[in-house]
Amino acid sequence: MALVFFPDRRPTMREYAAVGWYNLWLFVSTFIIYALCVLSLAPFNVWPPRMQRRVASVLLRCSRFFWRWPFAMCPWIRTELVGLDVASRQLGSSGKPVLVIANHTSFIDSMLFAAHTDFRFIERMVTLASSHLFKITLLGTIMRSMGHIAVHFRDHKNNDDFSTSPEKKDHMLNQINAHLSTGGWICMYPEGQLHRGHGSCNTTTLQPFRVGGLKIALQHDMEIWAWVSKGNNDCWPRSAIGGLPSSIKARLIPLAPKGSCALLRSLKQLDPGETTEHDPDKLMDSLPLLVSHLQQRMQETLDDLYEGKQR
Repeated sequence: MALVFFPDRRPTMREYAAVGWYNLWLFVSTFIIYALCVLSLAPFNVWPPRMQRRVASVLLRCSRFFWRWPFAMCPWIRTELVGLDVASRQLGSSGKPVLVIANHTSFIDSMLFAAHTDFRFIERMVTLASSHLFKITLLGTIMRSMGHIAVHFRDHKNNDDFSTSPEKKDHMLNQINAHLSTGGWICMYPEGQLHRGHGSCNTTTLQPFRVGGLKIALQHDMEIWAWVSKGNNDCWPRSAIGGLPSSIKARLIPLAPKGSCALLRSLKQLDPGETTEHDPDKLMDSLPLLVSHLQQRMQETLDDLYEGKQR
């Protein structure tokens, strides 16, 4: 049975070979991470909470190392990280918890982020991810071991329904609060799903952001950064297998480096003496304004990546 990479043609032999080689290294690296998770006993939840978090941090560092292999061993997948070193030094400088939001076009998105960001903060970062991903062989065990947090949608197959299961929502929020209280950071995809476009030429426009998903940014007055990338779905299209020749470019930018409350206060042009400056509850009604601004800034950055501009 032929693998379908493109809707209008069959893949070439070079593309078959590229995909085979990439997936060999992807399987090897992922299996090593999986084995380390099992050997650490992390999936079995036998460690006290503090020790479990330390084990998860070590495993996150390991993922950063091993998931570099598929990129390093495949020179036809070119990655260009714009301004990452400078941004990494400033991340978390406010002393507030950090939220990183990213556009979502490919299954490679999380691996690209984990493989190329700094050890100093990848060990603190967990991702909010759809619960169905935790049921995938190998990947589910890895995600649970590293402390990633499952979002239980009522119907993850429905592309238009992002409501969460009421029975599981409180548990998810408790996990988020516990992680942030120990100095942890969060990563999420505010679009809520993979982009429906095929190829980077059809993913130049962000999908609408889910307003409710960004409540935690205000509730915890989080520092907000954006990881914006293009070309990911040329390497690993939505309806295909990863490893195709591609040119990936990514940028990490500050959106609310002093905290989300300070950003929203400035967007509303509040007087410096307003008590709402540090009162997330009083600012919550203006959450759509904050979300709209974040999406606009990310869209501008994505446009710059496509146009080859530097800001």
